[in-house]
Amino acid sequence: MPRALTLLEKALELLEELPCIADAHVHLIDGRSPWELALELAGYRVSLAQVMEIRPPVDLVTRKSQGVLPRAWSMSRPVLEKLAPWLLEHYESPSRLLAETLVFLSRFGPIDPREARATSGARLLVYADPEPSAGPEETHARAHGRLRDGYQGLKLITTLHMVWPDSEEVEAVFEAANEAAAPILAHAGCDPGLWELPPFCALGNPARLEPFIARYRDVPVIIAHCGGYSAAAPGVYTQEAVALARRYPNVYLDTSAVPLEVLEIVLASLPPDKILHGSDYPVVEEDTPARSAARLAAAAIHRGLGRRAVEAMMYRNLEELLGQQCQPIEPT
Repeated sequence: MPRALTLLEKALELLEELPCIADAHVHLIDGRSPWELALELAGYRVSLAQVMEIRPPVDLVTRKSQGVLPRAWSMSRPVLEKLAPWLLEHYESPSRLLAETLVFLSRFGPIDPREARATSGARLLVYADPEPSAGPEETHARAHGRLRDGYQGLKLITTLHMVWPDSEEVEAVFEAANEAAAPILAHAGCDPGLWELPPFCALGNPARLEPFIARYRDVPVIIAHCGGYSAAAPGVYTQEAVALARRYPNVYLDTSAVPLEVLEIVLASLPPDKILHGSDYPVVEEDTPARSAARLAAAAIHRGLGRRAVEAMMYRNLEELLGQQCQPIEPT
């Protein structure tokens, strides 16, 4: 009698049948060139990828955090001792936490969309960071200018820029996206470093985006990480993200950098046409697009979803949202 396939084997077999994979959430970090990233992604059969630019305001993060970090560290200790004591051991002290935060921020930088268009391999669509920490008027001007200069959408990361998701600065990002008919990909959840402390992680609560999601209903909004990015508490704002996706037709969730248990919650709560495969590659280096795709496919099969649902999440939803095609590609 033939051996029954494991869930992972079934997932890999199904993925091999797909013509291509799209990735809604990748990064260009550590001095990589767009050429390198495009070829790496092609090696994972990714032929269409949204690349998230981040322009971290290092001086602002240092200035804003130094005065409150010791108190936030003290307030957060009981929570982290319960959820992730290893984080406290790793960071050791507020000063080391800040130092490692700044090292993390140093991995990112501006991306020229013209260079991304001139690559071979995966097609890269770059989302601009409009730097909402610059204030409402300047944020709107930067967002508008970058969309005019060839960026495909806007990356909203309120944690790193230390602004609240319901602030005037964030509304300026939505205004610019609405004027240009461009999508927004909004980070949701914590981030490495000081944003693992609950007082700072609260800056990534997607529920606070609702006034602008409701006001700008023609703006597609992709909530990153299914709302759940966190080493200490995976799925931290997943329920909030799911609620928004249920309530608003213009809201989608990407599956980047979340574990299987969070995917299972999302797949049990939303139809496949609300979900976009994403990997966060190469920020989480061991979690390649191949692994993230296999995890999502396995979760879908476990939920009893068939090939059509997997196709929708792996590339068709992003094709429809962007008006782009995920072309078959051979590994390079």
